[in-house]
Amino acid sequence: LGGALAVLAATMAELEGWSRTPDATVVFGAPRVADGRLSEWWQSRGMCKKLLRVNTYNDVIHYMPLKTAFSMWEVAGDLMQCASDMEACMKKVPSLMSGGDSLSGSDSHFSTRWDHVCGPESEVIVESAMKGVNADLEQFSLIGGAMAHFIDSCKYGYSFGVLRSDLLAADGFCGASPAGVCGRGLEVPGSAAGAAAPA
Repeated sequence: LGGALAVLAATMAELEGWSRTPDATVVFGAPRVADGRLSEWWQSRGMCKKLLRVNTYNDVIHYMPLKTAFSMWEVAGDLMQCASDMEACMKKVPSLMSGGDSLSGSDSHFSTRWDHVCGPESEVIVESAMKGVNADLEQFSLIGGAMAHFIDSCKYGYSFGVLRSDLLAADGFCGASPAGVCGRGLEVPGSAAGAAAPA
């Protein structure tokens, strides 16, 4: 929710002509907040060059909202189906995520209405240590998709991905380092600054 609110706050600052507008908007794991019109508006104002959206490949939140609409009847029907046959339910989840029919038989589909502001030009995808939820539904895991959203875990989630990317080397503002991100020395592949974590 924080990343979505940051994008919307930057939009409001520009739209309403606030005396102080963000120099940059950096968000981690932000869901899609609008349709393509908001993205076009950001592009027309030259704001896309000031937006950085960092996402892990398997973060379920990055793909939200998943469906065009949820009806209470559909959700209740799906819960009843899962309660009666959990194994079948878990096999059906990837199909549901990609737009298959709900478990209760109603027609639902993956939302194509929602877009990320500024599209791929503002996005950096970082490594994820977890199986999760991604556009291709590879290595699908709802639990992993939720865990991949955790920002402050150096074992999985965004800290894991950022530490293994080129973002720290490109950071000219925050002075972030593996030790600073994780609060202690950490062995990070390809990082000269990384040190073995204390036992």
